[in-house]
Amino acid sequence: MLSSHVKASLPCVIALMIAGSAFSLWTAQTLWLESSDSRAESYAKAILKHSESIATNLTEALADLEKIDGETCSPQDFESMRKIAFSHQFVKDAGRIDGRKILCSAFLGSIPKTYMLEGDVKTTKNKTTLWTNVPSYAFKGSNIDITSKKDAFVVTSPNAFSIYENPNIVLSEKKKKS
Repeated sequence: MLSSHVKASLPCVIALMIAGSAFSLWTAQTLWLESSDSRAESYAKAILKHSESIATNLTEALADLEKIDGETCSPQDFESMRKIAFSHQFVKDAGRIDGRKILCSAFLGSIPKTYMLEGDVKTTKNKTTLWTNVPSYAFKGSNIDITSKKDAFVVTSPNAFSIYENPNIVLSEKKKKS
């Protein structure tokens, strides 16, 4: 049988065990949340850095298009536009534009019918125009993002953000590397 001294201290031991378990659970939960926040912050920073790379790539392509001398939508212009589109990772197509009207494209040549860009337009501080989610001039039923400046435009590759399409994979890969 248990002595009266042991019987008296038993509730205190049980209370300490419960408190210790609760503290351990709280500590584990806190560490898990901090780790999760850290992964989410790293993921957000990676997306921002990637977005900046895409924007730089598109801006450089537009600058290269502006440097082309010669007749708009001529065979030489098409050749130069194709070289630029191929040399920029996040550019799907490049071409010439007049306001909202697409004149020609590196890959399609002259656009046979008048194609007017529809949708929301944003103009940046450096006079670059962003057209998002507009109906494609090349493929019915699909949408594209276009960036334009003066008489030049580029189409953002639809795969530009493909590495971030499944955040669970990216977050778990970062966790494995840590």
